[in-house]
Amino acid sequence: MKTLSVLVISLMVVAGLVSPGIPQMGTAMAGEAKTEEKAERPAKKMVIRIWQTMGLVSKVAPDSLTIKRKVKGQMKEMTFSLTDKTRVRMLKAKKAIGDVKEGSRVAVRYVEDAGKRTARAIIIMPPMKKGEEAVKEEAIKDVTKEEATKEGAAPEEAAKEEKK
Repeated sequence: MKTLSVLVISLMVVAGLVSPGIPQMGTAMAGEAKTEEKAERPAKKMVIRIWQTMGLVSKVAPDSLTIKRKVKGQMKEMTFSLTDKTRVRMLKAKKAIGDVKEGSRVAVRYVEDAGKRTARAIIIMPPMKKGEEAVKEEAIKDVTKEEATKEGAAPEEAAKEEKK
C-alpha cells in the first residue's frame, strides 16, 4: 500500500510539472503556423486615391480633356489624360467622349500618378439656364405621360393628374 501511494504521488508530481509546458508548446506551434500563413499571403495592394474636381471644358481631344476651374479667385487649367476605361455619363445615361463639348460643366474623377492625372469618370452636368429649365420640365412631363400610358391611363388623364 505504501508503494502504491508513493507511485500515485510521483505520477501526480510528474504530471504537474509537465502539464504547464503542454499549453505553451501548443501556442508555440500554433504561432509558428500563423507566421507561415502570413508569409504565404500576397502583399497588400496599394490604396489608390481618387480625386474629384469640377469646371468648364476648355479643350477636348480623343486622348485628353482640359478644364478651367476657379481656385482662390483665379482661373486655372487642369489637363487629364483619357483611357479606354474612362467612363462618360450625363445623369444616368452613358455617353461618349464626343458628347463632351467646350463650355460644358463637368465633374471629373481622376487618379494622380507621378504628376500625371488620368480621368476615371467624366460626369457631364446638365445646363441650368432659364430657357433650358423649361425644356427640362417639358421632357419630364413627356416622360410622365409615357409612364401613365404604359400603366393604362390616357395621356389626358395623366395631364390632369400633373396639374393637381
